[in-house]
Amino acid sequence: MKCVLCNNSTFKIIRKKIRHEIPIKVVKCKKCALISLENPSKNIIDYSEPDYRGKYTSVLGKTLSPKEFFDLEIQFQPARVNRVNKLLQKKHKVLEIGSSTGHFLYSIKDKVDEAIGIELDHKYANFSRKHCNLKILEEPIKDVKLPDNYFDVIFMFQVFEHIQDPLDFLKHCKRILKPHGKIYLEVPNVDDALLRIFNIPAFIERYYRAPHTYYYSTNTLNKLLTKAGFKGKTLMSQDYTIFNHMHWITTNSPQSSQEYAYNIPDFTVTEKKFKEIEKMIKEFFISTNNKYMKILEKNKISENICYLGKLK
Repeated sequence: MKCVLCNNSTFKIIRKKIRHEIPIKVVKCKKCALISLENPSKNIIDYSEPDYRGKYTSVLGKTLSPKEFFDLEIQFQPARVNRVNKLLQKKHKVLEIGSSTGHFLYSIKDKVDEAIGIELDHKYANFSRKHCNLKILEEPIKDVKLPDNYFDVIFMFQVFEHIQDPLDFLKHCKRILKPHGKIYLEVPNVDDALLRIFNIPAFIERYYRAPHTYYYSTNTLNKLLTKAGFKGKTLMSQDYTIFNHMHWITTNSPQSSQEYAYNIPDFTVTEKKFKEIEKMIKEFFISTNNKYMKILEKNKISENICYLGKLK
């Protein structure tokens, strides 16, 4: 194999197995440090396979229906919309690649002129059409029937890391993007604090997985987008709370649900004399969590890298 970023052909093996004890090597380019599964072009995943949603689920031990997944994810969209709100204008036509159950597009469709999704899982695509009244296409980007220079913004959330040939993929994105259009994508950060700072064994075993072909740092992601003909900048974001990280550190295991992992623990004091203390503790939790997230984001060790760019 050759590195998609620098064309180098020498790699360091950093793992020999990935999640679920699958014997696939994870390799790091010795020249540019881009990390990927070995032979990325052969890493073909069928996202409609029934077993896929069970193996890679947001609630441990449970395969969620499209409705259940939508209901879980819709509560987290305000924070995501807030991050991209400046990109949304009433006259804009936007595309989300990997639109899942439509939770993001549903949250922004009244803010833009047209919102279209691409989703390869038929059940998720069909749910988005019926329950969110969205236009969803089910073809890969290279086959999709869309006019040139059409979209003002293309969004991807936790999708780009799945792509086997990212340069070819971005070539097709460029075709349908307006000359002054923007691309916004979010990927997992390979410099995540749980990997690089706390070095949690169970987290490392779960982090590398079959659906994720590439593992980006701010440096490698920037270089790849530049090579593809974009210019932009990387931003950092953190959704998992300090309580989630403390759970990993103290138990060496994930929390049972994304809902727990994204939210600050709540409690209610029944005795009136303790109500003021309840308020102070909750404010302390919120303040501490915000400070922790800012530390991670400032030092580029948060869970996500967000890239905002436009055509050169």
